[in-house]
Amino acid sequence: MREDHTITNSAKIHTHPEKLILYRHMRENSLMKKVQNLMGAVNQETVPSATRESLFFEICADLLKEAEKHHWEDNLWHHYLTLLIVQAENPFSRASAWGRGKNIGSGLVHLAVHDVGLLKELFDLDFRLLGSWVPSDIVDVLEYYPRGFSSPGPSGNGPYAERVAALTRSFPLAPPEELVQDLMGFYGAFGCGEMGWFASFRWDPDQGLVGIPYPDPVRLDDLIGYQQQKTVIIHNTEAFIKGNRANNILLYGERGTGKSSTIKALVNAYYPEGLRLLEVDKAQFPHFLKIMRCVRAYPQRFLVFIDDLSFERNETEYKYLKYILEGGMETLPDNVVIYATSNRRHLVQETWDEREGGDEVRAADALAEKLSLSDRFGLTVTFTSPDQEKYLEIVAGLAEKNGITLPLAELRERALHWERWHNGRSGRTAKQFINSLLAEQ
Repeated sequence: MREDHTITNSAKIHTHPEKLILYRHMRENSLMKKVQNLMGAVNQETVPSATRESLFFEICADLLKEAEKHHWEDNLWHHYLTLLIVQAENPFSRASAWGRGKNIGSGLVHLAVHDVGLLKELFDLDFRLLGSWVPSDIVDVLEYYPRGFSSPGPSGNGPYAERVAALTRSFPLAPPEELVQDLMGFYGAFGCGEMGWFASFRWDPDQGLVGIPYPDPVRLDDLIGYQQQKTVIIHNTEAFIKGNRANNILLYGERGTGKSSTIKALVNAYYPEGLRLLEVDKAQFPHFLKIMRCVRAYPQRFLVFIDDLSFERNETEYKYLKYILEGGMETLPDNVVIYATSNRRHLVQETWDEREGGDEVRAADALAEKLSLSDRFGLTVTFTSPDQEKYLEIVAGLAEKNGITLPLAELRERALHWERWHNGRSGRTAKQFINSLLAEQ
């Protein structure tokens, strides 16, 4: 009996990706290539059945791998197509990102409608129509995939994931013109490529911006105390996000007082409004101009985070930062501010010998050179160690947030005992104490 190689018109849609213009990159995607090869194998009777079956099951395996990575459920093929679309970097997606979803040229919109019409056909693919050899029960699983676990996805992208899920549901149903408007709004809100998926990045000399999939999920509400300091920093950050003038900030103070956590919490709070965090360490300062030129190309607002900033006497990398902050011909991009933390107020190590002159002929000039770096931050926000009552207030607030119901007197007594035997009074010590109580439950 002759095997069923028939493929219906509704399944021949995968011969159309060669007509894509803006989303032409999808043809080069490895899984899409496998689907194309499967279509070709089905249409050629000379191709052994084992070849087409192997391609089909390989596609199934790839979709399941992506489902596990992205925590998908229901139609995995639709999810995969949507992922390729929302992460596309092309003239239409970039124009939408820069224009905040508005004022896109009519020519680009026309091309987008053309491509979306073709993409909609891809959503209509029913693998069962490839022939009777396709196991319907496996296709059923791919279309109604139940996520069997609740492992959390990368933090910071909740609103992004929700919008992507909405697009996945809309694509098979809505007309191309409506979908193009939805995509313009999506790119305008989140950007394109990895800029939408990730809230935080690090710099890699070889790869450039690299997304951090599991950043610290700390929230501003988690940081008890230091309200005055947080208010100053939040006000500056909100002005920056709105496109107004904003200052670079040096967060100075004792260890464990929440300086770094405050900065990380900002991007978790303002990611939906276009704020992104880029972590840079001082070893990368010689590449600072290259880094700034890279982020200048994006419409998002970048908070460049330099943690634990300080320099020893023989380190000269601080001069690169001075050049960027003020004084160089090339200024910071308008979409960048620098927030640095330090336990050292003047950042560069000083000695008594330097203050008294030492061997330096112009001792005052040498000292001024070292002090000038911290002066170039527009704002310095000081985080001091909490006194006993502030420390206990932080402990009580964290205990309430974590559902700890110890009597207040016992909580205070144990908290004081903990700080005496550990790292002294600080927000970090309070958090460690609460963690110890949670471990007892």
